[in-house]
Formats: sequence, C-alpha cells, structure tokens
Amino acid sequence: DWSSDVCSSDLFLGEGGGEGDKLQPMLVLKDRKSGTIRAHLVEEKGANKYAIKRLGQDLGMLGYKKIILKSDNEPAIIALKQAVKNERTEEIIMEESLVGESASNGENAIKQVEGQFRSMKSSLEERINRKLAREHMCVPCLIRHTAETIDRSAVGHDGRANYQRRIGKKFGGVMLECGESIMFLRAKSVGKDKYDSRWENGIWLGIREESGENIRSEEHT
Repeated sequence: DWSSDVCSSDLFLGEGGGEGDKLQPMLVLKDRKSGTIRAHLVEEKGANKYAIKRLGQDLGMLGYKKIILKSDNEPAIIALKQAVKNERTEEIIMEESLVGESASNGENAIKQVEGQFRSMKSSLEERINRKLAREHMCVPCLIRHTAETIDRSAVGHDGRANYQRRIGKKFGGVMLECGESIMFLRAKSVGKDKYDSRWENGIWLGIREESGENIRSEEHT
C-alpha cells in the first residue's frame, strides 16, 4: 500500500490575465513512493465523468492494491475521491490534510507541472510563430505530456527517473515535442493501397501510457 496526493489547481488559460479571463481546473496526482506525476485538464472541479475516469486510470496504472488517497479538504476534491473509490476495486483509504494545511506533496507537483507547461507551451508557440489558443485541442494533450515528460526524464536523488522507479527500467521510447509535425504510417494499411503512399502528415501529441502508442492528429487541425 502507498499514499498518493491528489490536488487541483485553477490553471490560467487566458490571454491577458484579467479578472474576466477563463480559469480551467487542472487535476494533479503524485505518488509518494515512485514520485510518479499525472496531470489532466478538466472542465470543472468535482466528480465529473472525465475526472473520475482519468483519476481511476492513474490509480490503476500505479498497481497498488491498497492506496491512501490524500488531498486538501476542498469539497470538490473529496467528492471526486469518493466517486473514484466507489468505482475502483483497490482498497482506498481517504485522507485529508488539516484545515489551513495544504497537501504539500501534491501542491509541489502542481508547481512543477505548471512551470514545465509554461516552458513547453512557449517552445511550441515559438515554433508555430503564434499564440496557442486556450481552446486548442493541443492544450489538454500538452498538459498530460508535460507530466509524463517529467516522469520519463527528470532524474531524482537516487539517479533514477520516476518512470524507472515505477516500471523497473528506463523509458525506451522516442520523445518528441508536443505539436511537432510528423509522418505516420496509416493503421491497417499493410498490404493495401500498394500504388499510393501509406504515409501521411500529422501532429505528434504524446504517447499513450497504457499501450505505448503515439498519439497524433491530422496536420490540418
């Protein structure tokens, strides 16, 4: 069994930083044993369907049979944890930090993700020579890819990255920049369309942790 911290943060996705600009919640999970961090952009705080699905998948990925799920005492986060507990088969123990005391492990993870996200977003905007609109389909993928990049590449005091600590070996896949133009082989095209090229242009959006597949979209999006 192990303890994981789950937190949410209002991530600013507006252009000017004004009072009327939109804030969108970001859900962050950090596992205390391996250091694994996961981050997802969600439509709203609380027990919404997407947040329940993502948090449940993240807990399942960790592979523990017993989990202490810690957060602050915000009602929206507690409701989300309870909804996930109701759906999962693992033994999940609910724990909240004291009033006025944040779940520091998760709060530090939020700051780490936010800082890395700003750097990766800035790099992408420089390459495409324009600001990335907050509604762009790439933004949720970039948030998720940001946390997974930290996991796969940031080395801790023990000389290992979070991914190696959790899986037992170094990450061996190819890491590109989110939003990079790529050429990909069309699925199920082997032995078909022998006259025409089976390669198409696309945009690389990350790696699906569950299967190791590359996530891409059509280039025109």
